[in-house]
Amino acid sequence: MKNINLLLLAFILIFSACRKEEIILDDPVITQSPPTVVDGAFFSGKVVDIDGLAVATKIEVYQNDGMVGTVSSDLDGNYNTQNLVLLEGKDVTFAIENENYANKYKRIKTQQTINENQDIRLINKSANPLGPDNPLFNPGSADLVKVFGTFTDKHGDPIQNADALILYDITIPGSEPKIFYGLFDKTDDDGYFEFLVPNDKELFFYSTPDRDNVGPFCFTTISQEEAFDVISPLIGFDELGILSEDTEVFEKENLFIRQEDFTVHGDLLSCDGVPVNDGKVSLEVKYWSNGVQRTQVFETEEFDENGEYWFDFSICSDLFDLKIVGETADGYFVSISINDVIGDGMHLAPLKACDENNGSLYLRSTMELAIGNDYFFQEIVFVHQALGQQNNFSVVGSNSETGFVLLDIQNLKEGENPIRQFVVDYLDNNPEAFSFNAPSGELIATVTSIQNGIIDGYIEGIVMTSGLGEQTINAKFEIKYE
Repeated sequence: MKNINLLLLAFILIFSACRKEEIILDDPVITQSPPTVVDGAFFSGKVVDIDGLAVATKIEVYQNDGMVGTVSSDLDGNYNTQNLVLLEGKDVTFAIENENYANKYKRIKTQQTINENQDIRLINKSANPLGPDNPLFNPGSADLVKVFGTFTDKHGDPIQNADALILYDITIPGSEPKIFYGLFDKTDDDGYFEFLVPNDKELFFYSTPDRDNVGPFCFTTISQEEAFDVISPLIGFDELGILSEDTEVFEKENLFIRQEDFTVHGDLLSCDGVPVNDGKVSLEVKYWSNGVQRTQVFETEEFDENGEYWFDFSICSDLFDLKIVGETADGYFVSISINDVIGDGMHLAPLKACDENNGSLYLRSTMELAIGNDYFFQEIVFVHQALGQQNNFSVVGSNSETGFVLLDIQNLKEGENPIRQFVVDYLDNNPEAFSFNAPSGELIATVTSIQNGIIDGYIEGIVMTSGLGEQTINAKFEIKYE
């Protein structure tokens, strides 16, 4: 009987081994909901990148000056601390040091047991304009303080995706470039950012809006500018000093991040009241934008049968001064000024051109511009007044395909002239829209002749664009100076 049982057992084993059976193991699931019984504090949330896409990565968790352990976000970006013992009422610091993203540290102060929706947003390393991204030796250290802020514009809207940079330990090793340490972040959808930094270092903070979400005139620093030449003579930092406690950073007052739209229109008449349809109207707009006084000039030669002209323009201000000059083809003009204009439009009283005009009050300069091999702007127009004895040219230009063009060259003379600033925004609703802002001394304008009221010359060089990277530019200009 014993032998029969052994044979039966062997038969069963052989039969089982011959069965084709597929065993499926499901991927581990990270549950967002807290466990039924919570031992200490519980945290959960999601890790995403700047585009809101989920990121699977390791997260170090610190408390009481040391690391408690690590957790991981899953393929959907979800994480929780269910398997870690965290004390309730104590600061918890999350640290993500991933080779594809800027180092991210998030410190949470809470008195709650359950802390859900503690999302962590990572910024791609390629989005860091100035480079510093130094890991912290002990992210949970009590010797670190939090520097944070929530930036909003003049209308109270959050300033999203703004660059935020904090630097310390800045040294100048002889003639070599400066060495500095620091961290980089971008504001989230609510305009919020945060850093963890040493509490015994001199700190410098810099923030500027995301270039793709800023109107052409509105490009500015968000924070106060007190310390220049920290790493560059052109970049102004907010000097925070040494901070012994968590500190909130605030934006400048009345920040215009996007432009306001305005309309100015009216009728131009001859001195005897007849509508003008062969003449010109120039509009000069002066205003303050983010602490800088701006001037922009528009002109039109288009009139309807009633002599009506029309200007639509956009600026980063809601208060400005106007000067309107109307000129007729037979040499008469009228000029009026209106200060402290508020609102989105103005219909002016009819202008009668009764004064004799000895020449146009505004000059028209032009420039041809090629960027790389694919972009060519045949005529960028600059409308401006006479340059004066010093031949200082700092004028905003326009082209049907560009948004904002600024050329600033001081004391134009024959030969080489350093360009103080050259800015171009190529818009045109193109998916490859780009811009560049060449700072002082980066480009040279070579003047070939100054005669008969015209300055001729060219610009050649290399600029760093947003969207297209490094590009060669070639420009020819004809500037009228009188």
